[in-house]
Amino acid sequence: MTSPTEDGALGSVLSLERTLDLAKATSVDAEARIELARHEADAILSAARERTELQIQERESSSRATAEAEALAANADAEAAAAQVHAKARRVEDEFVDAALTLVLPAASREATCSSE
Repeated sequence: MTSPTEDGALGSVLSLERTLDLAKATSVDAEARIELARHEADAILSAARERTELQIQERESSSRATAEAEALAANADAEAAAAQVHAKARRVEDEFVDAALTLVLPAASREATCSSE
């Protein structure tokens, strides 16, 4: 009987089986490592997306706050300008009424004086 360590056909078959088993184990190990690497890559990508989304939200929030502050300031400026225009319009209107009354009343008073004479 021949031993498995001999260089015969049986030794070659056993060597081939060991090589195939080693190749299969290496392949399984490689597939497991690839799967682990995929999960790590997915986790890294997911974390990057979350950070990016958070940064976008922070920028939008900051931009929104800035825009709201600018809008409030512009509104306050517009309100102040409108108040000045209203005040000036009231002064001009009062001056116009006074001027009109001055023109109308003296003439009416003169007419009253003239017609009573």
